[in-house]
Amino acid sequence: MIKNLTPHTVNLLDSEGNLIMAIPSHGVARVSVKRELVDTIPFEHNGNTVDVPVNRSVFGEVEGLPQPEPNTLLIVSMVVAKALPERQDLICPDQTVRDNEGRIIGCQAFCCP
Repeated sequence: MIKNLTPHTVNLLDSEGNLIMAIPSHGVARVSVKRELVDTIPFEHNGNTVDVPVNRSVFGEVEGLPQPEPNTLLIVSMVVAKALPERQDLICPDQTVRDNEGRIIGCQAFCCP
């Protein structure tokens, strides 16, 4: 069984772009993130200087991820999978396919980070 824990339906496509399966979202697994200000970059805008922040992302705990279940794979984001390298049940969309406007419309494979 495969459960999708991303916020969007994952469309699995064959090598010609045909839909094999649409896997709807069954909740969302996320990694908490805290931002730390490390610098600012000054930009001129309409005669004024605007300081734009440069942040560092500090990743924390994974939220919304169930315990492993026998014979079940969980589709998650790469950030979630990399936060838990010991989990053997996590897969991520790979070989993404984009439409003419550059939007991701599906994937042709999964990866195990």
